Amino acid sequence: MLKGIFKAVWFFILLSVVKTSTAQHFVSSTDTIKLDLNQSFFDGSDVEIPISIQSSSTIYSIDLALRFNTARIVFDSLTNVLNGLQYLYFLNPIDSIWRITSYHPNGIQPGSIAFNLRFATTSNEVCAYDFTDAEAFVNGDSSACQITGCMNNLSIQSIDAVDITKVFPNPFINQLFISSDSPVLVQVYDTRGKLVFEAVNPKTIDTGSWHTGMYYLNVFGYSSKQAYKLLKLLP
Repeated sequence: MLKGIFKAVWFFILLSVVKTSTAQHFVSSTDTIKLDLNQSFFDGSDVEIPISIQSSSTIYSIDLALRFNTARIVFDSLTNVLNGLQYLYFLNPIDSIWRITSYHPNGIQPGSIAFNLRFATTSNEVCAYDFTDAEAFVNGDSSACQITGCMNNLSIQSIDAVDITKVFPNPFINQLFISSDSPVLVQVYDTRGKLVFEAVNPKTIDTGSWHTGMYYLNVFGYSSKQAYKLLKLLP
């Protein structure tokens, strides 16, 4: 009961507060909520942005307020929500600020991805300048909010033939195969945002030691980036 009251009170406090600093200028802090747009991925014209938290201690509550450019991106939903996370969110049509308050009874390990923000895009692009204001709290204390990067779905859809890379199979079990006609850098992240693989021009990736679940693979070419959402199955 007390837990529910705490969440409700904190949520209404959050609904009424947001600073007016720009998304590109934040005071550094040991606690940081990160939106790395370079790790986002497109599903058609929709984009999903992973929200991760850096902290020096276990995280129990996350609160975030964002104002974004509604002419370019429109909030859709939360996806890939961390198991056990309790949350409330609200988009205020008066000030165009999206707010979320959340609590995890068992705590979240630093570096974990708490959830993905899914937006519909009008330009097949999402960049840091699409977020003009932000306010973040970790465990009830004011924290930094770092928004970086830019992802353009058009460049993924219109890559020159020399830049096309194939990744297969998907789903996979013990190996992934990479086929590319030009030099590429390959990076693979797990759902917590941890880099699990990085190499230049790999032909195969040994995935036997990886945990089952979702992975995000990025391929960087001379003038393009391709993003893949991959699933590892049990042997």
